[in-house]
Amino acid sequence: MYSAPGTPPVREARSAPGIASPQGRRPRGRTGPSALSVPEAPPPEERPTHPGRAHDRPTPEGEHKGAQSKVTLTAPAPALPAPHELRSFSLSYAAEPTAPAADPLAGTVPLGSAEELRELLGTPHPIVIDKVHDRLTDDDVAMLARSPFCTMATSDADGNCDATPRGGAPGFTHVLDRSTIALPDRPGNRRADSFHNILSNPRVGLLYLIPGAMDVLRVNGRAHIVTDGPFFDAMTVKGQRPKLALIVRIEEIYRHCPASLKRSGVWAPETWTGAEGRITGE
Repeated sequence: MYSAPGTPPVREARSAPGIASPQGRRPRGRTGPSALSVPEAPPPEERPTHPGRAHDRPTPEGEHKGAQSKVTLTAPAPALPAPHELRSFSLSYAAEPTAPAADPLAGTVPLGSAEELRELLGTPHPIVIDKVHDRLTDDDVAMLARSPFCTMATSDADGNCDATPRGGAPGFTHVLDRSTIALPDRPGNRRADSFHNILSNPRVGLLYLIPGAMDVLRVNGRAHIVTDGPFFDAMTVKGQRPKLALIVRIEEIYRHCPASLKRSGVWAPETWTGAEGRITGE
């Protein structure tokens, strides 16, 4: 713009970027980085990195890629609870509905009476009935002297039952007289389930076996427990005198049919299985 001599030159007014000049035109001048302009900010999640940082240095090929590097801002991961705090955590979820289990007794027909039982099994032979007695015979005493093992069945006053094994050297059962026997108590697991039962219900059933023999001796009667007696010394084994003994007053005693022993093959070595389920002879 021309100005008169002696007067300072008048500079052309420029408006701020984005604002039109008085003539309605944008100001003239250079454009680019040196121009008075405000660059648009990149999205918050993708901002250019600052030059000079390690990831903004020239690549091995000599190309500077700092202007192209971007940093994605993410929220920090939540801190995990300490191991000792995990114990207080609990998970709850709605259990999926399951179909009711099938009744395993569906279709069974219960026995109705003792008369029905007798009708199904028939009448026992008179010999089976007549062999029951209440005093030990010589054969009974001889079998007790040979037997190292018996099972003892008891129940408490409410009818809760237990069957437990008893054993020792052959003849461990001490015969006091023809109607009384004594079984010493040997160290075990100290549960004393049978003794607890007998304290409230004295009924007891014994079943004696002899390994390899097809003989079964059943003894039923009433029992009580004693802590000492003149026969305790005779029941001492390896210097250990029993602390308790079971006294059984015999009410029934008889030989039982050995059919179950034959069917099971309990004394047949070729049918025995070891702890791993193999035949011991293999």
